Amino acid sequence: DVDTHREQIGELRSIEPQSAVLARIQELVQREVGRRSGELSQAGEHSEALQLVARYADLVSPTFVEQKRRELASAQGAAEARQAALAQLRTRIDALLQDHRADAAWSTELQSELRRLATYLPASDPYFVEVRERAAEGYIAQARTLRSAQRLAEAERMLSLAREFTPRSAQLQEESRLLAEARASREAAAKERDRLAQLEALKQKLLVQARANEVTEALASYRELRANLPADDAFLQTQAPHAIGSAYLRLASTAARDGRFDNAVSLTTRAREIAPELDGLNAARERYSRYASLNNSLMTASEIDVAAVRGELDRLARLDASEAAAVKRRLASNLASRIRATQDAALAARLTRAAQELFAGDP
Repeated sequence: DVDTHREQIGELRSIEPQSAVLARIQELVQREVGRRSGELSQAGEHSEALQLVARYADLVSPTFVEQKRRELASAQGAAEARQAALAQLRTRIDALLQDHRADAAWSTELQSELRRLATYLPASDPYFVEVRERAAEGYIAQARTLRSAQRLAEAERMLSLAREFTPRSAQLQEESRLLAEARASREAAAKERDRLAQLEALKQKLLVQARANEVTEALASYRELRANLPADDAFLQTQAPHAIGSAYLRLASTAARDGRFDNAVSLTTRAREIAPELDGLNAARERYSRYASLNNSLMTASEIDVAAVRGELDRLARLDASEAAAVKRRLASNLASRIRATQDAALAARLTRAAQELFAGDP
């Protein structure tokens, strides 16, 4: 008995409209409705025959309903019953249209009424067309409101319901176009937000790399940022170059403390290339050049001017005491290595006296 399972059949239609079960149900219902409506028509009960077809219109095919409508509409005595049924259907349909709701249940209810209406009117009837247009317009209006509120998925659902009534509507096509544009705009905005977030993360990564003195990695991040940011970006103009330049200066200081004075000077050159206005850059470069000069003198001179060397070390200590103390220990170590390596006893004696005067008491 299909009447007791109408709700389940409706659910199945909404979930899987092409279901083989639905097709079998339709076949059985059409066979039974055809048989019973034929019996009623032969008995002259045309009104009851029309009512039977209308009752099961939502379970049979539109083609079957149209066939029966034509058969019964031409039968004698059917006109009065047809008009009475039409009046009732119009009343129910008009009430539905007055209470248009933005949900699938409303659409399902109206579609059921329209299938019953097809028992009495052809699909081309002006009233039939008007009802479909009004139903679609209600959904399109809802879609327009939802689109303006950026609730795009819900707007698309409204347009899908509108398509069930007027799939070729000009209004529907226009709103579909506007919705597609809104979706594309949202996607573009999301991509841009993601891009900017990735660039912001890359900026932070560069700063972390620079603080860790990982200048090769920081420069790679810098190049990637330059490829994706405008040339006048403040981070590219100031913060990134200064961070990398400062890393070079820290590396230069480490090189100087280790006695690699030429490397220290070269590192300040790299710092100047990326951040020429960096505070302390020129002073650092000058210090490391002076350290290199002192080291060269201690490692090559046959007579060391102790007073001059001591004075230079004192002046350098006033510029950066911690760095100067480390460099002084490195100079003493280098001079000691020279003394041990020389085969000239007189030179070794002179260098030893100079070392004692310069570095006596130093750790």
